[in-house]
Amino acid sequence: MAETEEVILEPEYGSQNYFRPHKQIFKKEKLIGPVTAVALLESDDSEILPTSSLSGRGPWIELNVEHVSGKRRTHNFIIWNDHEGGTIHGIKKCCGNVEMEGKRKDVWLIFGGRKLSFLLIDRNSDDLLGEYCQFHTIPIQTSKGNIEAFLAGDWIFDVKAFISRSDESSMSSINAAIGTMNNVVYIMKFDLRIDQNLYLVPKLKRRVVCNVRCITYSLQLFGWATKDGAEKVENLELAVIVGTVFNEVLVWNVLDEKDCIKVFEEHENIIVQKNVIHRLRGHEGVIHSVRMQGNVLVSTSDDRTVRLWCQKNSSDLSSLEASESLQYVRDLCNEEKSFKLQWTGYGHTARIWDSSIVSLSKTIRGVYIETVIASVGEDSTVRIWDLENGNQISMLKGHVCQSIWCVKSFQNGVMITGGNDGTSKLWDIGYHIANNPAYLDSKIDVQALNPSMTLNSLQIPQDDQNLISKVEDEPKVNIEVVHDKCCQETGTKKKKKKKAKPKSHQQIVCGIDLFGEFKTSKVIVATRAGMLLNIDVNSREITKLCPWSKRIKSNEHFLDPSKGACISVRPDRTSVAIATSKGEVVLAPIDESNSHSVFGDPKYPAIQSLHWIDNCNLLSFHIKGLILWWNVPQNRDPSLRSALSMFRKGLNLGIPMAFHYDKETQILFTGDSRGNLAVFNCASVSDQEIQHADDVLSYTHKKEYIMDMIQIPDGILSVGNDGYIHETKLSQNEGVFKLSSVIRKPVPCLTGISRIWRVNKSIVVGGYHGNKYIVWNQSEGYQLLCVDTGGRNRELDLLIDFNSGLSPSSHSMVILNSSKNGPNEILFHNSYAEREACDQICSLSYGLPNHGETVLDIAFCATSSENKVLMVSGSNDCTAKMYSITDGIVAVETELPPHESCIRAVCSSRHNNSKSSILCLAGGKVFASFYRVDEFPTCFSVTFLGTNLLQEYPSIDQRMNAVDALPLNSNDMSHFVLSGDSDGGIHLMLVSENIEKAIRFKSHLLAQGKRPILSIALSRVSDDQIVACVGNTGGTVEVWSFDLTDLSNPPTLPVLSYRANQAGVNSISVALLKSSSYKRLIVATGGDDQAISCSVIDLQSTAKLRSVRRFKESCASAIKGIRIGGNSNSGFRLYASGYDQRMSVWSIENIHEDTILPSFLSSIPMDIKDINTLDCCTILDSNGMPKEIVVAAGEGMELASFDEQIWKASAVLKDADYLLITCGAGLSAESGLSTYQEMPDKYQHLCNPLRLVDETENFQTFWSNFARTYSSVEPHEGYKILTKWCGGGKLRLAGNSGVSPWWIYSSNVDGLFGSAECFQNTICEIHGKAEEFRCSSGVGFVEGEKREGSAWQKWHNMVENSNTTKECCTETFCVEEAVHSITCKHCNLPARPNVLLFHDTDRNVLDSINIERERYQTWEANVEKDVIMNGKKLVILEIGAGKNVPAIRSEGLEVLQDVLSGMNDNNSTGKVTMIRINPKEAACDVAECSKHTISIFDTAANALRSIDGLL
Repeated sequence: MAETEEVILEPEYGSQNYFRPHKQIFKKEKLIGPVTAVALLESDDSEILPTSSLSGRGPWIELNVEHVSGKRRTHNFIIWNDHEGGTIHGIKKCCGNVEMEGKRKDVWLIFGGRKLSFLLIDRNSDDLLGEYCQFHTIPIQTSKGNIEAFLAGDWIFDVKAFISRSDESSMSSINAAIGTMNNVVYIMKFDLRIDQNLYLVPKLKRRVVCNVRCITYSLQLFGWATKDGAEKVENLELAVIVGTVFNEVLVWNVLDEKDCIKVFEEHENIIVQKNVIHRLRGHEGVIHSVRMQGNVLVSTSDDRTVRLWCQKNSSDLSSLEASESLQYVRDLCNEEKSFKLQWTGYGHTARIWDSSIVSLSKTIRGVYIETVIASVGEDSTVRIWDLENGNQISMLKGHVCQSIWCVKSFQNGVMITGGNDGTSKLWDIGYHIANNPAYLDSKIDVQALNPSMTLNSLQIPQDDQNLISKVEDEPKVNIEVVHDKCCQETGTKKKKKKKAKPKSHQQIVCGIDLFGEFKTSKVIVATRAGMLLNIDVNSREITKLCPWSKRIKSNEHFLDPSKGACISVRPDRTSVAIATSKGEVVLAPIDESNSHSVFGDPKYPAIQSLHWIDNCNLLSFHIKGLILWWNVPQNRDPSLRSALSMFRKGLNLGIPMAFHYDKETQILFTGDSRGNLAVFNCASVSDQEIQHADDVLSYTHKKEYIMDMIQIPDGILSVGNDGYIHETKLSQNEGVFKLSSVIRKPVPCLTGISRIWRVNKSIVVGGYHGNKYIVWNQSEGYQLLCVDTGGRNRELDLLIDFNSGLSPSSHSMVILNSSKNGPNEILFHNSYAEREACDQICSLSYGLPNHGETVLDIAFCATSSENKVLMVSGSNDCTAKMYSITDGIVAVETELPPHESCIRAVCSSRHNNSKSSILCLAGGKVFASFYRVDEFPTCFSVTFLGTNLLQEYPSIDQRMNAVDALPLNSNDMSHFVLSGDSDGGIHLMLVSENIEKAIRFKSHLLAQGKRPILSIALSRVSDDQIVACVGNTGGTVEVWSFDLTDLSNPPTLPVLSYRANQAGVNSISVALLKSSSYKRLIVATGGDDQAISCSVIDLQSTAKLRSVRRFKESCASAIKGIRIGGNSNSGFRLYASGYDQRMSVWSIENIHEDTILPSFLSSIPMDIKDINTLDCCTILDSNGMPKEIVVAAGEGMELASFDEQIWKASAVLKDADYLLITCGAGLSAESGLSTYQEMPDKYQHLCNPLRLVDETENFQTFWSNFARTYSSVEPHEGYKILTKWCGGGKLRLAGNSGVSPWWIYSSNVDGLFGSAECFQNTICEIHGKAEEFRCSSGVGFVEGEKREGSAWQKWHNMVENSNTTKECCTETFCVEEAVHSITCKHCNLPARPNVLLFHDTDRNVLDSINIERERYQTWEANVEKDVIMNGKKLVILEIGAGKNVPAIRSEGLEVLQDVLSGMNDNNSTGKVTMIRINPKEAACDVAECSKHTISIFDTAANALRSIDGLL
């Protein structure tokens, strides 16, 4: 084993630079993580719906805007982008607004940790719905410059603020109270100032300290309320409610009546101590939330309880005013008005994180409800509590995670919650209360109202005795019970079976069926005595119909009603079909007529259920997989159309349970009670024989009932009692249909599913969890309906209509409650959602779904499109998710079926030019699963391929820790998969994409080591060889070599082993360097020793270790993820991340040497915790430019980008000998100067020499103003960077003796380069300089000839009468102030700007420009010669040059083409590269020059700043 050499990093790469890098070269792209703060927008714009919301994830703010027109827009904005990052914990609206750019904007307070930021959001709906929402953070001024957030003395728990305006000036200030974790409240004044941009000047007015010093876990500031919706604070008195770690709630006064008079006028930093007024004891755990409204207080705790406290004389809670008015603040701070515990709510099964007092003010089904309490916690539920008695009203589910962190409410009972699953959910509390009739019944006086409004059950009348007639008993057979031989030998007597005593008649319902519209729905009930009832669901009126088994006239049964089995109402609602167990079907009218008809076939008894396809076609389901298709015309006798059988040899048949018929293709799908799914081609049915299914797919639902199904493109979705949704693909081969299993997905809150619907683009299912029937939106993860049925075996029927709003469904449900010892009854459950405007269009869920627990591994999966990539994550919650990334937009594609234990490792593999890939998921119990991902133009399809088949059964705690895969060159599209487990085992599997059904892939155990495997990386060295690097907990890396021509005899020992880290190799990444003379593998590892190890392995003949370098303290904690990005052409980069929540990037130098040296470039804070892994890939952005995406995963996933074009630009600039900077108007525009397109209308008029003659005063005033503007403007940062590169020596730019290493070629007239000494003599301004003026004596001549015209004649006379000198032709001067008259000091002629105007023929101006041109052209010729003949390197840096004025683009392109042509003609070793910076037009349109052009689509300042960060 080779020894490693420890290398300590140089000081400039030390910890200070690591945590506070001088330049930030990463760009944060997206955060998929927990929602830690939510708020509803509370817009004053009536067109913005109250469901519009704000959510906080890490430092990101997501604004979701809902408009009454149905338009929606989501905006994302990162509010803290400094070297520390942060997590948002609170979002609150400031009272008042500010004016900016002529618009009123709301001020929002965003806080988390110690940070407080002020965010401006447009109030206008048009701006909010625009493509770019104008978010603005107001910077905070400090002595060290402006910063993005105010830093408090401790963690901030609550903030209240209002805007006040001075009577003496228009300036405003934001007055804020900041409550912190150490039980201190800071009273701050932030003065709003404007100096080109808006900023805030903070002043600490008072620090109010409580006499009880403690750590708080929750805090609410109470007071500073507005009155009648006005944007002005009514009073300044303020109190605070605090939840402590000592299980107490404390109430104390921050500002009383005396304090309010002087608080904002007094001197700064006054410290005041206040005493506790109230102590509330009773909780048995840490207080996580306190919420005060009116005179009641809600607290939640670690002890899993919600407690409501009210002050004395406040026992009537039925009417609670939602106010923080002056009187309530004073009552709260009154020691005599002590608190008492009103009730304690039990129900949550884990810690309760947050609560909200929800103002409802609605009448729900006759009951007026004003206020309820909502709480959320660690048990993944939202619970609604009755304000008066603490009874739980509803338990809502929607978040697929353990912790729901936050809840906020707004008007009319609209509520939003945010959870660990990365989503925020909207709820209409009134809708969910309406779905709890038991609670509503308890709130009203039943006698005072119509019983139909309150009763939710109806007793079924007893069967008429006249209908119950004795049917002849079948012949009785005395059955003797013969016991076994042992009993006979002992002489035991034979016993006869005793006859059961006849039972008295008990009513048995053979079926119920709900039909009709919601408000006119009815239910048909049939009993086994022949009784048929029609019950109105709303009025509960019962109509007895003609007995279904008896003729009225003769009073005779025409069949035995006791054999009744099932019923089904005809779609046109004119009749009902009733079947018996003997195979008979009765068609009975749904009126009082006696037009019965009976049909059936005695060969096919035991009908289990009936199903109408349409009014004329009826299916009867029988035992043993048999289906009869009956033709039931309206006016003719029914006839048997076909008998269909699901029989297949070797298949255990069940009872058909569900079907779907496609009328267009005449395909019938059926599912049975054994989980079998069959397909029939009914286009060629025959009534002569039994038709067998084209294909049967067995056990799709694990031998459980298939209950329902819907058709999807190319297949079917089925649901069953196993709680899964199963996708099945339908294909056709030679006219025969074939079924194949695709994938099965669980529904998180259902153990059995009975219904499935497609609602717009969403899949909705209904089923049971315990005795509760739940309707669940699977696509959005949202509970639409929850009804306690009293028992899941009760017969249930449901009519439901789906709305697209917060009241997502209207439904009518009937439940049959059969009783052995009493009358049967029907339970009714109805809800008719009122379709208001906001309910029609708002969403139920926002945000990208995240895993409910920590992500353990993540991997990118390439696609056939260069601008699209897939991302697969595996988590501790046993699930895997697949996302797509296209043009910076991240979307969820699918969630894969869960494993039995955690998923610890994921990877992908794809053949070149293939439209499919495989995904490998591995984890607990050494289990691995494999999927194929197929690409389609608009979507991706995932198919389950199979699992691994182990040679030995694993132990319960054994797990796969690592997996990697590469494609094999085989006809069956196979892949080489290598995995490592926690017992040190290395497993080889060959996985094929081309399989018809899921199989188990055999796993070959190559070796069983002593140390657990932690990481694996594969590299294809040649067509016949794959090399694997395997890292273990001992810090050792083993190198394995696989001969692909003989995989039947895989190796059993590694070819090389060496020590890479002092402790476990958590992550490993490899890159292959290959040429005609050598093959080398770069291996980078990250370990528990906080070190990065870089190794070089020679693979030319046998594996040989060239070098190992370990870089100590490369990270502040264990390194959990490491990846090598880039390639040998663009350069290699190394990304690393770990538990210190930072991602670093390193450049890998000397890649062609035996020793490689990573060089630290920068790091970025990651806003997710517990980082376990990272991965990187390169995709094309929206401009077609390559961009490297890096993702880190832990408690969420965060994506950042590294611009490869910036990297390339920095690389060529580092090596450049000469630099030509060509500048267009875009460079000036970023300093606030107007481009030609943005100039005022008079610019074109006054940019003409004739205006000097006929409008002298206007002309000179206009141009002197221009000169003053240009001279006063502050050049943006990009100018300083260019100056540092050239004059400051940051670029080596060796050049040649006597030739300047740089030159500037500019079309701008602003003169902004003039302040830099290094550019004084190396600049060519082809349009002159607007700051300079000169004599206009030459303006009236064209090539020596006088201009003609009356105006010009007067001018010529004036020139002839003046005393012009030689200096008039050469000298220029500056004008300090805007004046109306500027003259030449030599001849007193009017002066003109030293700028080339339209139609300008002034030789004095032209000659001065030509002098600069000639100097530049001489330099250019020398540089081109040096590059071509001496192998030098030239970089052309084009900045802000657009196509409208093409002079600059043409010049740079001409130089590039000339040098390339000369190099080609002379076989030169020189190099020329153009770097083109332009936010919109950076691409190179000339094909032969494109590979020598680096296109950067960005503004000048941003691009130069990013490049400078890498130099």
